[in-house]
Amino acid sequence: MSEDDRASFRAYSSHKEMVADIRSLSTQYEQRSKLALCCRKIATFSTVFAPYFDVVNIFVQIKPDWAGGIWGTIRLIFQALTLLERVSDMFENIAFTLPQYQSWFDLCRASPVKKDDQDRLAQALAFIYADLIDFCLHVYRIFSRAHSRKDPLPTSTRLPWLIVRTYRCSFHQSIEAKDENAKRKEAAEQEQFYAKQLSDIKSWISSLRYRDIYERARRDRYSGSGEKFLLEPTYGSWRNAEFHNDHSGNESLLKMNWIDRILLIHAKPGFGKTYLSAIIIDDLVEKGYDMGSSDQDAPIVAFFHFTSSNRWGTRSVEAALQSIAMQLLHVHEGNRLTLDAIGLLLRKTGSRQPQASMDDVLALVDILLRQYPTYMVIDAVDECDEPEMFLGFIKKLCRSHDCRVLLLSRPTLTLSPDSTFESFDKPEDWDSRVFPLTGTLNFDDIRNFLEAHIRRMSYRGLFGKPRRLAIEESAEEVARRANGMFLWARLYVNYLESPAVTPRERLLALTKPTHLEGIDTLYDRILKTLEKSNVREKAVAADVIQWLSASVYPLDTRTLHTALAIIPGEPTTELQYLVGFPDCIPRITCALVEITETGNLGFIHLSFQEYLETRRDDSNSFSLQDAASVNLHLATRCLSYLSYDIPPKPLQPLEYDTVANCRGFEEASANTIRATAAEEVQLTRNHIVDHLNKVYPFIRYAVLCWYTHLSRGHHFSGEGKGLTRAQAQQFSVKNQLRLDEALKEPFPWTAIFARFLVDRKSVTMWVEACCIFQFLPSLKKLIPMLEYLHDRGSANSAADRELWWIVSGLRQLSGALDDLRGNHTARLIRNPTLIWQNRITAAKDLEFWPVWKMDGTLDGDDDDDTEEASTGYMPDPGNGLLRTSMAHMYVR
Repeated sequence: MSEDDRASFRAYSSHKEMVADIRSLSTQYEQRSKLALCCRKIATFSTVFAPYFDVVNIFVQIKPDWAGGIWGTIRLIFQALTLLERVSDMFENIAFTLPQYQSWFDLCRASPVKKDDQDRLAQALAFIYADLIDFCLHVYRIFSRAHSRKDPLPTSTRLPWLIVRTYRCSFHQSIEAKDENAKRKEAAEQEQFYAKQLSDIKSWISSLRYRDIYERARRDRYSGSGEKFLLEPTYGSWRNAEFHNDHSGNESLLKMNWIDRILLIHAKPGFGKTYLSAIIIDDLVEKGYDMGSSDQDAPIVAFFHFTSSNRWGTRSVEAALQSIAMQLLHVHEGNRLTLDAIGLLLRKTGSRQPQASMDDVLALVDILLRQYPTYMVIDAVDECDEPEMFLGFIKKLCRSHDCRVLLLSRPTLTLSPDSTFESFDKPEDWDSRVFPLTGTLNFDDIRNFLEAHIRRMSYRGLFGKPRRLAIEESAEEVARRANGMFLWARLYVNYLESPAVTPRERLLALTKPTHLEGIDTLYDRILKTLEKSNVREKAVAADVIQWLSASVYPLDTRTLHTALAIIPGEPTTELQYLVGFPDCIPRITCALVEITETGNLGFIHLSFQEYLETRRDDSNSFSLQDAASVNLHLATRCLSYLSYDIPPKPLQPLEYDTVANCRGFEEASANTIRATAAEEVQLTRNHIVDHLNKVYPFIRYAVLCWYTHLSRGHHFSGEGKGLTRAQAQQFSVKNQLRLDEALKEPFPWTAIFARFLVDRKSVTMWVEACCIFQFLPSLKKLIPMLEYLHDRGSANSAADRELWWIVSGLRQLSGALDDLRGNHTARLIRNPTLIWQNRITAAKDLEFWPVWKMDGTLDGDDDDDTEEASTGYMPDPGNGLLRTSMAHMYVR
């Protein structure tokens, strides 16, 4: 027990005095109702246990401080406050299982106990007292840094053992010492328990791969980088501030100067904050070893990197907290008190979810920070999806714990009072916790980086014939143009190393770097260099940029490789796939797109995507300024893959289903196994999904996302929806202009979409695939967006006829889908092949969905059509425009 707690420890003469004191304590805190509930639960325990001392007094003359020790220890736990709800629930559980000591007392007074039984019962009752005292102290030590690190029995097993032991202490039993074999067996069981509990906790937290960005930054940085920053007094005072173990659990002390525990590092985009964060992490780890001593734990370092330039990274607050919790747990997984504390969280009072909720993770972090001195380094907080919420959590942690938090961000993120807790803090206190970085801090690092690369390029002859270059002077001058932005230096080197740049252009960029000063200027120069590439490489670069920026979810390398091979209006063959993918992409894009630490592709920096989205140069092939056109481009690829690359037939063998079975499934999923029905269906279909993804790598994305891209590619062109008539007309004009541009292409999206709609077998295959992926689509919202196509349509040409009836075909498909959603959702999710069977009909057209026979033929098809359907062969539509009449949509 710490000296402060010893000084505040108080022995009570009765449990009523202890309960009264606790109730008065609960009125001093903000969450009074919650603390009052905990107080009532502890009062229940104390009322049930109080007669225990009356029973003991029959056999042994007890001293007043024996009872006072129990009540004082419980009061000490209440003072800790952390996880008090869960601890009070534990005491309430004990109260429900304790013997009825009042009944014992009445029985003992009525029927005197024999002398031999008195000794046995006194010993049994002594064990109960010792267990409760030991249990209370153990719970106290969990939430205090000043505790013993050794404890033989975990709280998660101590609680049930205590309950069982108190129950067995009856008048007819005595407790005998365990033999050595029993002790060894119990120790082995404890070890197995800890191993399983640790595994369960890690699975419960479900953390992401938080080390990838850190490890890459650590590998790529130059030796000696960041030394100037590490010598800065502001950083040094934050890092070297002493941790106070005796402050743990003492809110009044922790709230004093809590702002000093936070340090916010501001730097411009491209400064190199991620590399600097890795340098800081390594420095804190090394510093932690020096601070450790025999009587104090060495501080541990937890970190997280938000990122939005790499869509495989994460921006969520929950992911950051999960990763921090996992690191704290991993470092101290051998400490049983850590598992004991988390065991309280995992017991009956947790969220009871398969995965930890946000509140669960916060409670877990709260426990671990209370036990151990901790540094936290969080990079790119401005890229978090909810930065203000995250800052709120950080402030709360620093007010409650003696931890140190360093945040790195763009200058857009600020520290400011945001609640009544901080109203007493002065503005200058907040300003002192912000440290803006200047170019002088990383000038030497940028110069060394440039010098090494320029020297290497000179040896390779990239500046022409061997010539005497003043490499050191050139690197010094170029570093000045970087203005402290490491990203600019990287882009400059990438530009010089591009195969499309001539030796003369390299020499000019080296001797006159002022022409390339500024990030946007350098981006513009690199894109102009890409414009000089051959037609195929330029198209690949543009496609990669569009997929990385606008995909509904990030694509892995295999899926993206297939997406880049798609040529609208043509089946995709092996000859269309890029060779050497993904390693060829950095070369094709002049390293504006790079291979990330996860092995997937991502932009070199978030600022590159921001540059493309704000650039108003329509002549540039890589502009992302018109997001609608980008989405139509991607929708065309998705629809082409569905129409030309996936055979229009069932994706799996037909499985017949009885009405009784279908009804039984619906009733079960609705009443008895609602929480596990989707999991059960997924388990039975995993092999089908794996097979489809292997044979058709792009199927999942094309099936689930074509509708989203087509919707994003259109502005709503009708009145209503909060739009004025003028705005509706403006959007309609934009849609018409975009359509005019699309119709100039060999295979516009309208032709691909029309072909998909007219082929009922392809549409049916798409619905089956949606059900395999646990999703039944709806197209209602898309219809009003495409109304303008009906106005443009006419009978003058095949292309105009396509525009006229696309909306009609879409309405018919939407009506059929609405019928499926209303009458067959559960059946189709369970058995997607029902869409090919005669049990499924549409509300408006009884013959919309084709019926597929078990022998691989379509019901009603002639011999030629049967061969075509069974093989998946579709005739080449020639110029991509439909040559058939509208009647084909309705032929069975």
